[in-house]
Amino acid sequence: MSVPCSQQELGEMAGLSRNSAGPALRSLERAALISREVYGQIAFNPVQLAQASERELNSGG
Repeated sequence: MSVPCSQQELGEMAGLSRNSAGPALRSLERAALISREVYGQIAFNPVQLAQASERELNSGG
């Protein structure tokens, strides 16, 4: 799945600056949970992302 969304837009939606959103997105990319191969597009697998979120919540992180 892919959504049109810039780093700045995503940061604004999360109440973060573009500079704060960048490290979070890089972390998700390193974990292979998202891909930003096309400028202004964020690709992800919703099942994998949900599973990772659930693991994070269950671990208290």
